[in-house]
Amino acid sequence: MKKAAILVSAALICGTLVGYLCMKDDQPAAPAQTQQSDPGQFSATTRQPEEYKPAFGAVNVPEEMKQHYTINPKASQVITGSSGTMLLIPDNAFTDKDGNAVSGKVKLELIEAITREDMIAMNMGTMSDQGMLETGGTIYVGAKSESGEELVLAEGKTIETEIPAMQVRSGMQLWEGQQEEDGSISWKNPSPIDNGLREIPVENIDIALEPEQKEGDAQPELYFDVAQKVKADTIMIQRIVMVDGHDWQPGVWQVTNGTWARDTSAVVAINAETNQQEVVSLNDAKFEHTNIATAEFRSRLPFIRQACDARVMGCYTNFPTRPLWKSDLAAADSLEKTGCPLADLFKQFAAMKQEKVDTKDRKTAAALDAAREKAILNYSTRVAEQRAAYASYSFGMKSLGWANIDRLCGSGLPIVFNAHVDAVTDDAAPRVSLLIPGRGIYLPGYKRPNGNYSFTHGENEQAMAYPQGEHAFILAEMGEGDTHSYALKEVVFGSSVLESLVMHPGTEEQMAKEMGNLPPEKKEPGVKIIDDWYTQSLKNGTGCLCGWGKVAK
Repeated sequence: MKKAAILVSAALICGTLVGYLCMKDDQPAAPAQTQQSDPGQFSATTRQPEEYKPAFGAVNVPEEMKQHYTINPKASQVITGSSGTMLLIPDNAFTDKDGNAVSGKVKLELIEAITREDMIAMNMGTMSDQGMLETGGTIYVGAKSESGEELVLAEGKTIETEIPAMQVRSGMQLWEGQQEEDGSISWKNPSPIDNGLREIPVENIDIALEPEQKEGDAQPELYFDVAQKVKADTIMIQRIVMVDGHDWQPGVWQVTNGTWARDTSAVVAINAETNQQEVVSLNDAKFEHTNIATAEFRSRLPFIRQACDARVMGCYTNFPTRPLWKSDLAAADSLEKTGCPLADLFKQFAAMKQEKVDTKDRKTAAALDAAREKAILNYSTRVAEQRAAYASYSFGMKSLGWANIDRLCGSGLPIVFNAHVDAVTDDAAPRVSLLIPGRGIYLPGYKRPNGNYSFTHGENEQAMAYPQGEHAFILAEMGEGDTHSYALKEVVFGSSVLESLVMHPGTEEQMAKEMGNLPPEKKEPGVKIIDDWYTQSLKNGTGCLCGWGKVAK
């Protein structure tokens, strides 16, 4: 099947094991219009003994989505996936099923379902044994010996993993994937994910892209609306200034024998003990293995710099070993007292409750940081080139197989929701799925004994708490090539209903295009504030967002 066809057809069967809402078996098939049903006649979420075994579509991973690596099992290494997943594989990580060490190379397989298109292409669902899930990304990691024998993780070994995301949502957990008899994946055994900070080599913390030098008698310190003298041979420029025909970039500049040079690792901060300004090198060895030498602090640097307030920088450099979120909160308090709108941004950083650094040896930290740059580019060219908001979910895989970052959908009014599909031909049953793209939910449908389709666990579950007021889409698809047909219908959850779809001939490409117009995943309020500030930062270049004001000589 063409990739476009795979993409969309996967969406059809999209979820893999979702909670189902059924109509009574003796009800007739739906007529052309939508019918309302009485939810009071059903036992909302009570599951009865299973008599009818529902058949959900099996996960079907296109070959082009399977990534293969040959690794030396005796050495630690970092693997970067084509969609931005990072795996830190420790040395001697694999054994055979009897616990024997592996000799020879290991063949590693990685599958990523990070985007909506990935989920649809693989027919991957977001249903757990506890209810429907909102996904943050799914991966599969498998390993075989050179002879093809299945391997397992050695006792006590963990594969540290990062999955890229445009937003880190609260309440997310790590779920283990269990393959069912019909080939679908059920998500079970949730556990907390890591909230530690990602360490980077201290020498990798730069506030500028490259060092610069300016020779001659230029005196940028005369422009005190944008520059501030820190000491006799040092100035701090808050935004680009033109002096004698040269652009002076923001940063700390020091003069030696008439030559000005920008120190790309230096910042100006208020010393907590003296309450005086001082130049601080972020590359100083004293910051190694602290919250300063982390990817999270580095992501805050553009905004700390644009606050143009040495007190804000001091909130971090004076307390490098305390939880990062406490420094975020202190920075927000300092900015709020001056009326700077950046205060709201730092409150959102604090709300992420990021704790202390997860320390690594220098070699590992350097390898991870180098791989992270590649991972960001693989994940999103826009993020890499525009330095837009970027985050990731970090967790440890203690066993091979499927892993998913999800959270339960939350409360809602239990309703019965079924679909009736009129196919173009009776030669085969269509694949039917329910998609809630704004919440990252993908639910497969199964055909009920009465011919309608439900999206729950099976006939033993009468109703499910769907997110009320959310826009959802029912997708039905069958065939390929000249015989391909589909239907896509938008619905809004309200009372219990029986929706009808009439399939029509259409190419896989037409269906893929229509699917591409579905709404994106909704941003949580806090995440939206952070992302909006990144956009604002781009518009303002490297200048102040809060204003420093003029300073006398």
